[in-house]
Amino acid sequence: STWGHSRIKGAAKMLPSFVLRCRWSCAGNKVYMRSLGCSRNWVDSEVMLGKMIHAGLEPTNSVTDADVCVVNTCGFLAAARQESCDVIDEINKSRKKSSKLIVAGCMANLYRDQILSQFPTVDHVLSSGAVDRIVDAINSDKKWIEGDAKSYLEQGEVPRAIATPKHYAYVKIAEGCRKRCSFCVIPLIKGHLRSKQVDQITKEIHSLLSRGVREIVLIAQDLGDYGKDTIALNDPNHADTKGIDGDGTNRIKGVRLSERLGESGTEKGIRSKDHLSNLLKSILASTDQKFWIRLLYLYPDEITDELIDLIAQEDRICRYVDMPIQHANNRILKSMRRWTNRSDIEHTLQKIRQRIPNMTIRTTLMVGYPGETDLEFEELLQFVRENPIDHLGVFAFSPESGTTAAALPDQIPEHIKLQRKKKLEKFQEGLVRARAARSLGRIVRILIDGTRTFDGLLVGRHQGQCADVDNIVVVTKHVLLEGNVVKVGQFYQARILELLPDGNFGVEVISPDDGPVPNE
Repeated sequence: STWGHSRIKGAAKMLPSFVLRCRWSCAGNKVYMRSLGCSRNWVDSEVMLGKMIHAGLEPTNSVTDADVCVVNTCGFLAAARQESCDVIDEINKSRKKSSKLIVAGCMANLYRDQILSQFPTVDHVLSSGAVDRIVDAINSDKKWIEGDAKSYLEQGEVPRAIATPKHYAYVKIAEGCRKRCSFCVIPLIKGHLRSKQVDQITKEIHSLLSRGVREIVLIAQDLGDYGKDTIALNDPNHADTKGIDGDGTNRIKGVRLSERLGESGTEKGIRSKDHLSNLLKSILASTDQKFWIRLLYLYPDEITDELIDLIAQEDRICRYVDMPIQHANNRILKSMRRWTNRSDIEHTLQKIRQRIPNMTIRTTLMVGYPGETDLEFEELLQFVRENPIDHLGVFAFSPESGTTAAALPDQIPEHIKLQRKKKLEKFQEGLVRARAARSLGRIVRILIDGTRTFDGLLVGRHQGQCADVDNIVVVTKHVLLEGNVVKVGQFYQARILELLPDGNFGVEVISPDDGPVPNE
């Protein structure tokens, strides 16, 4: 394909492997790969796998058969780093002596010395900005392979082996982060914000759609910051030039916004602040195919009226937003260096609910931030009670080296963090089940993902459910006329029949999706 997309059959959370003939000189040509962490890491793993396949490596699901083993690590939290170390240790002990072990990804950026000290038999450590140098690493004698930037963003034609099921795929539109939250190591790991060009994104999406992809999941550290790294230095008063690289420096010097981001609508370039809305309009205008666009990771300060209206008007954009809030107490939000206060967040939530009543909102909240009092935690519970959240992830604060929050006084004991985490999760569970019951009888559009192994029932998702993140729908009944068969990777209209004990919906497929859904 133009964009080098190949497809892995039967992909799951562990990246499976391929069988191809070796076309280059190496001691062996079988590769085993594990990808840990977020969806952005997943895309990097797909690029590395695509590069190795293009070079002729034969993938294998067996560590003991592999000549090359690759672990793409996550370094975001202490728990993620421990998981990465456990996987490295497991593979290191199981692999054959003649094989090479390469550790890549986020953990490699900040903890290279720790990796090499704890695992001296690791052959190479590859920074997350050197994803495209995986083949060079295999043939290298160097222990440390570094990229030109802290993170990797595809530019031009790059071989990429799509490892998700064939009907959905991730598209990374930006890397790095321009925000500086007090608890977060992402800017240290990934570096400054860098955005892909509009024409590259649309070409990548067209390639995926031509291969049967029905759902495009747009990802970045913050989708709403897309394009804000491209403001020219000759506009120093522009608000978006502040803090792009920690010191206010814009590293893309002398590049006009219109030149960097290309055409959008009838005007030359993207000149408004809401570059994400302009990108979405460009994508939708470039094809009339029926597919879903899902938006992951949109900070509340970046959700504009223009974006809300676009989602409300365009049925190809899922009524779904993953909006990390972190907390509801103003003192804590200020200490976190968040760009919103409680009033701002509630105003955004109210606008979304008023404009798009059936919008599904996912968020993450943090408990146990330094100095969090019992009253401030109770305020968080009150916020969740008063502002319905459909999907909620709860995290206990983790003091990460290099962040300002790690050095704050009044650190909360671990047992109190866990108590608060469990209380908030249980509190949310009761609220969600009560709201879910009100969905019974509703007609929704669903995308069939596959079948469950233990009972053979078809499963899928409606617009408010993201793959590998949220609950699912289970097809417990279907009534299709003229002998039609429900197929994986296709859209259908379904009626929600029941709320199952595991929190999933039982649905009845009632027709192929050939028209608007009445109340979606």
